[in-house]
Amino acid sequence: MNTTVVLLLVAVLSLLTGAVSKISDLFNDDGLEWFPGADPLSGVLWAATGSALVLLDPQVAALWLATVMYWFLRSKLDHFNHAFAGVCISGTGVFCAARGKVDLTVFVGLFAWLAVSGYLNTWLKNRHAADSPGLRRFLRLRLRYYAGPILIALLTTNALPAVSVLAGMAGTEAVTEWWRRSATKVDVGTELSR
Repeated sequence: MNTTVVLLLVAVLSLLTGAVSKISDLFNDDGLEWFPGADPLSGVLWAATGSALVLLDPQVAALWLATVMYWFLRSKLDHFNHAFAGVCISGTGVFCAARGKVDLTVFVGLFAWLAVSGYLNTWLKNRHAADSPGLRRFLRLRLRYYAGPILIALLTTNALPAVSVLAGMAGTEAVTEWWRRSATKVDVGTELSR
């Protein structure tokens, strides 16, 4: 497949994956209501976009597989839509890994980075963030999610992991910002029709 096409697919699918994953959070944690079945459907869409990403590039596959495994480790996939997406993305990753289509070195490195930095992040948040509004704001940036894939991109000259994480986080942040600005915070049909 043409490298420009792959780059565009990674960017668009990552943006959608980030957006749908945040929408799934909103259903579970923030009272978002849309239509009957929207909550599990968000998990299906998240699974489809995330699994498609895993199929596109060995290092992007490693990025998403490491991220999902980290989320399982930290019990972040705690609702049906989350778990369904996580299992599907992981299953796609295992399928690809068995065929040599996951960069296992990148997977191990990113998983270790996320695990160590995640526990450090939690320790800092629990021990010091209450005393420091600046530290709280810094931790909210979630720079650790960006650092690993950007370093991989620099070391391997494959920009796709960095593009994927940047687009995915942009999708997440766009939905977060939309939710913050939403007047109803519950009826998405009304919000989308404005």
